[in-house]
Amino acid sequence: MTPILAVPYAAPRSSTDTSKLIPITTVLAPTDFSEPSDTAVRLAADLAHEYEAKLLVAHAVPPVIIPVEWSGYVDGLDDERVNAARKQLEGQLIGSVADLQIERLVMLGWPAESIVAIVEAHKANLVVMGLTGTERPLAPRPGSTAYEVLSSAHVPVLVVPPAAAA
Repeated sequence: MTPILAVPYAAPRSSTDTSKLIPITTVLAPTDFSEPSDTAVRLAADLAHEYEAKLLVAHAVPPVIIPVEWSGYVDGLDDERVNAARKQLEGQLIGSVADLQIERLVMLGWPAESIVAIVEAHKANLVVMGLTGTERPLAPRPGSTAYEVLSSAHVPVLVVPPAAAA
């Protein structure tokens, strides 16, 4: 499998227009801490280094949804999960690029919506994400988050399938 770069449609420009080039100043690498995601983060670090861009590595922690009458049993659970994800993200090896400007973000929210919000808030020019998912019952379909990001973000999205790491 080959990584796929999807670039959103833009109005046609004249052939002498040099603004066709996409300026890459901020690369967003969302992670779910899976192996394909780790591969995508390393690729994003390489691209950020190549373009002398800032690297944002982000993780979204989905909120726990429970009936109101059970809320007393899980008070503080979302905060604990966000803190645990923050520690895991801080310990993640990004790559061997020493002079790279890296910012790590952890937020509470649904992954695709959070990724799009980070793109907008941090003015990311490129999203590099691993294609993950499982075929388990009730699990998200493989690529469903990537598809939502591709549909909602107005920046190029590079999707890296698991076999691209090999």
